[in-house]
Amino acid sequence: MDLSALTNLAHQASSNTVDHSPERKILTVNVDDVVSKTQHRKRFKNIKELSQSIESDGQQSPIIVRPINNEGKYVIQKGERRWRACKLLKNGTIDILVNQENQSLVEEAASELIENIQREDLDHIEIAGALQTLKSGGWKATQIASYIGKSKSYVSKYMALCDLPECISALNDNDLCSDTDTFLNLKKLYELDKERCEVVCSNAFQEEIPITRKESKDLLIIAKEPQPKPTGETIKEKPGKPSKGRNKMLIKTKIMVSFLAEDGQPQTGYILQNRINEDPHMICIQLETGESREVPASHLSVLRLAIDNG
Repeated sequence: MDLSALTNLAHQASSNTVDHSPERKILTVNVDDVVSKTQHRKRFKNIKELSQSIESDGQQSPIIVRPINNEGKYVIQKGERRWRACKLLKNGTIDILVNQENQSLVEEAASELIENIQREDLDHIEIAGALQTLKSGGWKATQIASYIGKSKSYVSKYMALCDLPECISALNDNDLCSDTDTFLNLKKLYELDKERCEVVCSNAFQEEIPITRKESKDLLIIAKEPQPKPTGETIKEKPGKPSKGRNKMLIKTKIMVSFLAEDGQPQTGYILQNRINEDPHMICIQLETGESREVPASHLSVLRLAIDNG
């Protein structure tokens, strides 16, 4: 595929110059005669504010649409935010510019992607979806990287976000995570321990507190550690002689838990099993700093069991 031709498309899309030739004249149509296309961009911010601006100052530039289709509708190529804003206005009209050039869906996606990346209008999951469209159209990672002006590792990292489990992608939809590395850490955690990852995501929703990169990294490290053998009693006999009795050695376990502190930051520590609290709903925890504190049992999440060799 000729990338130079697509670059020209991107330059044309970003140009503020309007061609007023007969083939490119601006039309004013009913806003309901314009429809949206399949969008990689899922969330549109500040639509109400944009609508108020258009109402007071007018529509400063037309949206770009394809020629009218068999259903009598113009399909948006660029300018969906303006279209959504115009739909809120009472006059019910919108200015459009019909693009007569026959672009493939892949070419449109490429042009749209570079425009939105430059304007930082797409979130991480939306960028991943747009890159997937280019890949499905036959583009290689090196071609995509060259076209959008990013490294190949950038493309590979975002492509890995295309198949996030639902519990993780929902964090993005609810503004509880917006960091690529955090998404990837959680994805790996899901592959290692699905149940734990789902609990972590569920806690984030319930507490409405974003998951940090450090928290996701710590959880992944813990999940990768070898699991301790089941606890119980082991029998140790003296070598060389039959045992007349059994010396029993009880294996002690340490229970590592996590919880959210008063400032909203995640904390980890171990349950102090030799301490009994008068309130059965409170648990004594020793933090990694050595400090001990009482935490409601309902706020604790068990991370792992470890053998206490001390």
